[in-house]
Amino acid sequence: MGEETPRTAKPHTPTRSTAFLETTKDLDAGGFYVNFSPTSHNGFNFAGIALIGKDGKFLY
Repeated sequence: MGEETPRTAKPHTPTRSTAFLETTKDLDAGGFYVNFSPTSHNGFNFAGIALIGKDGKFLY
């Protein structure tokens, strides 16, 4: 929704937010590209695994 605000001065409503998202193509969300359409509300498909050690640091 943060991306929607700079593009329009109109107030947020569920209908407007859905319409905005359905036109979102290749939105770079920090390395993840998000895509929506009227027939697909998935956004992106991704699965990741992170291992964190006892000391709280990531293990690679």
